[in-house]
Amino acid sequence: GPGLNAAFFSYIGPSDKQPWDEIDFEILTKDTSKVQVNAYIAGKGKNEKLVDVPGGTDSAFNDYAFVWEKDSLRWYLNGQLVNTITDPAKLPSHAQKIFFSLWGSDTMKGWMGAFADPGRTLSLQIERVAFTALGQPCQFPESLV
Repeated sequence: GPGLNAAFFSYIGPSDKQPWDEIDFEILTKDTSKVQVNAYIAGKGKNEKLVDVPGGTDSAFNDYAFVWEKDSLRWYLNGQLVNTITDPAKLPSHAQKIFFSLWGSDTMKGWMGAFADPGRTLSLQIERVAFTALGQPCQFPESLV
């Protein structure tokens, strides 16, 4: 149901004494047929793109990946390129950490929808996660690098 955000993202920010840079995959549960990709540079976003997910995000596992290089940022869904940023002003420049989260907000209803309690425990399931440094061998066959 609506009102939640299931996210895979990388982030660095004020809690690490760094500017807020972030690279996102966000599934807004009001429409699980799409994933939103985005990048924040010094706390400024406005790089959002909604991407259709064939079969939806909640019926099977999907592979979400991004490749972040000095001159580009590319998002992939199930091995297919879905978004690219090459504008240097829109590329993160600070090392980041990887996070997963499932969260809701009473103040972001316009974006996420109003939460409707389904009367059961909700969870975010992750099948696998890996980091591959550029130029290093892949950690599993489905990896993009």
